[in-house]
Amino acid sequence: MLNPIFVTHYSPRAEYGDIAPPSGSLIEKTISSVQSQVVDFSSDIVTDPLIVYNKPKDGHLQEEGAVYEQNIRDVIEDTEIELHTKLNEGLRPALQYALKKTSAPYVLFVEHDWEFLQNIEIRSLLEVFENNTRINYVRFNKWENSVKGNDTIVEETASYDIPLCKVSSFSNNPHIARRDPYTDWIENSEPSLRHVYRSLRRPRGSYSLQQIWRIFKNYYVLGKSQVKLFDGIEYVVDTKFKNEIRRLGFEQAHSRMGTYLYGGKMSGPHVRHLGR
Repeated sequence: MLNPIFVTHYSPRAEYGDIAPPSGSLIEKTISSVQSQVVDFSSDIVTDPLIVYNKPKDGHLQEEGAVYEQNIRDVIEDTEIELHTKLNEGLRPALQYALKKTSAPYVLFVEHDWEFLQNIEIRSLLEVFENNTRINYVRFNKWENSVKGNDTIVEETASYDIPLCKVSSFSNNPHIARRDPYTDWIENSEPSLRHVYRSLRRPRGSYSLQQIWRIFKNYYVLGKSQVKLFDGIEYVVDTKFKNEIRRLGFEQAHSRMGTYLYGGKMSGPHVRHLGR
């Protein structure tokens, strides 16, 4: 029923300390927390767990990137996880690749620097997905489940067999998603000029004029494939969702999107961002 998907890249940030790449310790810690708190990959509900490694495109980083790749292989040597390596073109191509390589009806997505802090009732959660087709996405919050950041609306619901909260956002933070709508979101998360217009009407986090100029110069003039806060899946999908909320109201927009937080109001945090 479930495909665990991890995405990693060579990121030797000082904030990671001794576990920073090229060490394999960062992703090892993430994988270990998923297996201990969410689901063991030898479980009968798991199939084809994989890591997509976005290796460096820059020539001067290729040697360090190769060391990191080998360290990842060492970490997963005795596990069920497969490693797939491709050039770093950003998160969207990595996720598109992973979704084409897998087929289970649900996806567990975790980037390489997260740790689960609480046990997740995974079988109960998947059963809720199975019995309620309007649930498309359940995120494990890095904060308590309350209005904060891009979570501009958080409403607890007692409609299901486990506590969940309706939420007005989409995030790359660790989550489980229903494959078909999720694939559509990723495929349709390419930025556009309409996206810039939508951003200007966001309740929080809209572009400034300075950011619009930076985006136009880098994406449309210089032709860069990755432009921060423009081509990211998270910001594009979340901005579309918030535009729908503005047009249709939260209840109708949410009934289409089906995004939830795991747990009731004020529960959590369920994960933490390593190194932050």
